[in-house]
Amino acid sequence: MIRPTIFAAALVSLALCACSGNRIASPAGVVPQLSQELNQGQPQSGIVPDTGHKISGTYKGTVTGSAKGQKQNGTIKVIITQKKKNVSGPVYLTFDSDTQKYAFSGKITSRKKNDTSFTFAVEGGSGHASVIGKVLKGTAKVTTSSGITVTFTYKATR
Repeated sequence: MIRPTIFAAALVSLALCACSGNRIASPAGVVPQLSQELNQGQPQSGIVPDTGHKISGTYKGTVTGSAKGQKQNGTIKVIITQKKKNVSGPVYLTFDSDTQKYAFSGKITSRKKNDTSFTFAVEGGSGHASVIGKVLKGTAKVTTSSGITVTFTYKATR
């Protein structure tokens, strides 16, 4: 079984980490630009309209962390704050009764009536997620300080 400390150190870059109080690093180029064609009132390239699906809220569910062929299941709580095309908030991961808090920051890349996708960064990694209706699903990859890459998959409901 993967030790919770690997997940704690890794996690987050979830959009992922403010591990041990560090601030989030969001390197340039992590979030791709959205491009849309200009026709029939469509937004200009790189602009996501403010109308549509709002995703702010608290999501609770399950998370699986995997590294070096081992997997560990836990719970996740994500509090998303949405301001126009920006998303951010804390993430709480619990593995073996040990809860760690991390922070994420990202940009919405696609927004439709009931489906919003975004990419995010956290110290040590990055990820992508979508909210369809009230369900948040996504994946994040984080590299620990010891060089181990941990992949997190999660599903949570608002």
